[in-house]
Amino acid sequence: MHRIFLLVVALLALSRVQLGGATCHGHNCDEEHERAVEAGLLGDSRDDAPVDSGAVRPKECKAGKVYPKDKLVPLETEAPMVDVVWTGRESDQDKYVFALLRGSDGMVGGHLYWSDYYGKPDTWDDRTNEMTDAVDEKDRKDLLVGVIDIKFHKDHPGHMLFQGPGHTHWTSEDYGATFQAHRTPGGTLGYGSEIKIHPTQPNWVLALVRRNECLQEATAISKWCAKDLFLSEDFARTWRNLTEGSGGRIASVWDFEWGSSLHRKKDDPFPDTTIFATVYQSAAKMKGPYPGWDQDMHFVVTKDYFKSAPAKTVPCGNQFEIIHNQVYLAAPADCPVHPDGSKRKGAASGGARAHSRTVELMVSDDGGSNFQEACIPIKWLDLGYNLVKTHDGNGAFIIVDADELDDFSARAPISNIYSAGPNATIYTLGMRRNYRRGYVTDFARIEGLPGMYLANQVDGKIFKDPSLLPTRTSYDKFVQTKMSFNGAASWQELQTPTRSNFPECITCKPSDTCKLHLHGPSSWHYGEDARPSFYSHKSAPGVVMAVGNTGEYLESSADATCTWLSSDGGQSWMDILPTAAIYEVGDHGGIIMMALHQTTAPTDEIYFTLDSGACWYTVQLSEAINVQNIRVEPKGESDTFIVHGQACSTSRAHPTCTHDPTSKKLPGGRSYTIDISDIMGSDLPECKASDYEEWSPPQRTMCLLGRNYTMQRRKTDANCFNSYGFDSKPTSEPCPCKLADTECEFGFEYNPSAHECVAIHDVDINKCELVKQKKYYESSTHRRLIHEDTCSGIETIIPDNNGAGIPKGGLPKEKGSGWAHFFLFLLVVGAVVLAFGVWWSKFAEDSTKAAIEAAVSPAFELCVGLVGGAIYWCREKWRGRGTAHSEAQEAFFQPLSGGEGPLDDFADAEDRRSAPVFGYR
Repeated sequence: MHRIFLLVVALLALSRVQLGGATCHGHNCDEEHERAVEAGLLGDSRDDAPVDSGAVRPKECKAGKVYPKDKLVPLETEAPMVDVVWTGRESDQDKYVFALLRGSDGMVGGHLYWSDYYGKPDTWDDRTNEMTDAVDEKDRKDLLVGVIDIKFHKDHPGHMLFQGPGHTHWTSEDYGATFQAHRTPGGTLGYGSEIKIHPTQPNWVLALVRRNECLQEATAISKWCAKDLFLSEDFARTWRNLTEGSGGRIASVWDFEWGSSLHRKKDDPFPDTTIFATVYQSAAKMKGPYPGWDQDMHFVVTKDYFKSAPAKTVPCGNQFEIIHNQVYLAAPADCPVHPDGSKRKGAASGGARAHSRTVELMVSDDGGSNFQEACIPIKWLDLGYNLVKTHDGNGAFIIVDADELDDFSARAPISNIYSAGPNATIYTLGMRRNYRRGYVTDFARIEGLPGMYLANQVDGKIFKDPSLLPTRTSYDKFVQTKMSFNGAASWQELQTPTRSNFPECITCKPSDTCKLHLHGPSSWHYGEDARPSFYSHKSAPGVVMAVGNTGEYLESSADATCTWLSSDGGQSWMDILPTAAIYEVGDHGGIIMMALHQTTAPTDEIYFTLDSGACWYTVQLSEAINVQNIRVEPKGESDTFIVHGQACSTSRAHPTCTHDPTSKKLPGGRSYTIDISDIMGSDLPECKASDYEEWSPPQRTMCLLGRNYTMQRRKTDANCFNSYGFDSKPTSEPCPCKLADTECEFGFEYNPSAHECVAIHDVDINKCELVKQKKYYESSTHRRLIHEDTCSGIETIIPDNNGAGIPKGGLPKEKGSGWAHFFLFLLVVGAVVLAFGVWWSKFAEDSTKAAIEAAVSPAFELCVGLVGGAIYWCREKWRGRGTAHSEAQEAFFQPLSGGEGPLDDFADAEDRRSAPVFGYR
């Protein structure tokens, strides 16, 4: 985690200068404080006047032992780490560790450090020289050696691609032990490139790059600053430009993905060569590096690298995301045609329905073959979207930044959360006024517990009475945290704990206005008051950590901030530190580690707990640092943590900091590798069967999305570590359906005072395309089953359909049987005619033929006329004439969507404190 907030300095008493370990914990540090004053360690200035360090330590374990016995030595690097990547063989997936450092410009792209043994302190090596040596001498002039990103195929983790910032990429076939250097696609800069390895073909790589015209002053913002899509089939050794090789079918590419990224089925029609992309098909239509929402850009599907015309085209498609078997596609709301190419009413100008700043969402439920406009119950035009996956990964919440009609609401940093239904095209309102900063919203899953979510919401009372707002932009003073146990269908406040470890963490008595509020992903990404976000990991069901405060609203002041821990999925909370910490979970939730975050103060102590926060052990560091993050391998199974940050400036308050404050050099990077099994030795044996207990999250009597879950977890008082192969053995049983298993239907929202679903003004479900096509039927109860919910007996709650828009007895059969009967008639007639023709030519005698001709001649002429007329009618029908559809009907439901920004670049990164990034491409 990163960024700077206010500095709250911790006291470093004399005993902490000793490298063996801490002897002062809790509030019993008066003698050490006096010694520090006498020794002159407490300065007079504000920066040199620390708070008693004992006041910012968690509750001490009473084991009477210090870990480790010997001091930990940091890895010193020329710049701080910005990312850590683990890889390895299936049985040893975290053996090789790569640290990407900050570049000279403050961005990613600095040196690459590598450990070939779990990140142990004496195994790190700067790979800059090896990477330089891999480049031909003639190409070393102006060489930029650094790494922006690391790519590898999940089935071939040792086969790695290192994306450089300049004109060179590197590959390795032995986990980074040796390197081969390769020219970037088209000799373009690595900065700004997007690289994707094929999901099933490990050597196939696509790269979307900015043309070199973007580097020239004369064309940097012209239409010629465009993007090309390159393909490598030999893992980045050679590249070919698919844009140039398209024969003029595409002029530039904006967004792309391998078709194999879809959740594929056995009858998948897409070959491995399939690419989804949004493109300009004509150079004359290109708009340069900042096109906005552009109706001249189109979504296409190619199965042969653009060698022939696209297999599928959706007009105006600009940005897309793939989740499971669904394709979410954003298009400008003033697009003149529908996804199928049919003309819209008012297509010439877009009418009053839209303008170029707004966008709408189209969704394909069948892997990109057919798209429909998403049914989203909103009244305004949309400016942008975020997508957040559901727990099962088969659906997504859509978070809409709407262009509200009144200025007060339009200025507010709020979005609405819409929940996925039985398919990806019909949504219902889950939460109004979800708080956001920029393109990051405060909404996230509680990992490992289906249907449980945390979100921050702006209090609705300020929209009823705007005079409550002190300034035009102080909406963040009215943020409250809410939690859902049933897939965002209903929300409740976090209750203030009745007991605390630190009195300063509970500043009010539990009441209607005194609740617990937590910082979300937006705090992690934005602002000088950056705070760690609420955080959970799927390997540790039930464990949630966060930074926040008690009171009526969320606060950002340091004095009000504490660190909180829940071991039951957020149903109850415990204060574990009276200030802001950074945290991580390892060993399947068996070990939790934390340290003072850099926004609080430098620290030379790291804390870890084995009993869900009941008590904490202290690890003493030889040098204090500003801790930016704590990392563990992505699966959260390891008991080895990497604590990384930046050297801090030496002062009387922080004598164990090492950076010279008078130096013109920026502070270097510092990191510690902490292996809990190693430092505790025999005090932490491997767990036995008797060390585990069964539990039902979040409590035994509670069901989550229609099922009661039971799993194993280590007992709180069992000091042992889970093995790598630990399996929590989750099992579940169906629960009887209750009202909590349902949510309000599309076009309705829950009214807590009336305890019922009420219609949203100006939203008509009959205008939804899915309903018009009679593929979805609303229940008279105005309720539907929540996505993922599998409760038993939904008919007791929703008696007139199956909870997913299908009425009793199934969907009615289509009445369009005339076509079937007509073609059956032609088939029968054809067979009769064929048999008659064979008889006529082979067996009929001439006298018989003459008699038949004389008898049927008038009728034959009539039949010819009728059949000819039928064929003409069919031909005109297929050409769109005759009984053509009304244009007004085609454009009747227009999901009011939008955006100057692009569709959310959904990525569940390894660091799950980060919300899905709503980022530009």
